[in-house]
Amino acid sequence: MHCKKIISGSKTVSIFLFSSYILIMKTIILMLISNIFLTFAWYGHFRFKDVSLWKVILISGLIAFFEYCFQVPVNRIGHGQFMTF
Repeated sequence: MHCKKIISGSKTVSIFLFSSYILIMKTIILMLISNIFLTFAWYGHFRFKDVSLWKVILISGLIAFFEYCFQVPVNRIGHGQFMTF
């Protein structure tokens, strides 16, 4: 499907490459955001040693939930677009 578009003309090639670039950048940005949330979820509790354990677990779990909200779309985009086989 993509090969036919690439062969048809230079304008189509540039549109195809631009859309691929946008998809790659979207994947990278979502992955960075996801990793920032994950870092706070895993290591943020070290800063708050005076807070009770159940509160730290709850807050870390909520932060991890938001991390998954970014991670799941990244995995779907990456699996659908960047698989080689």
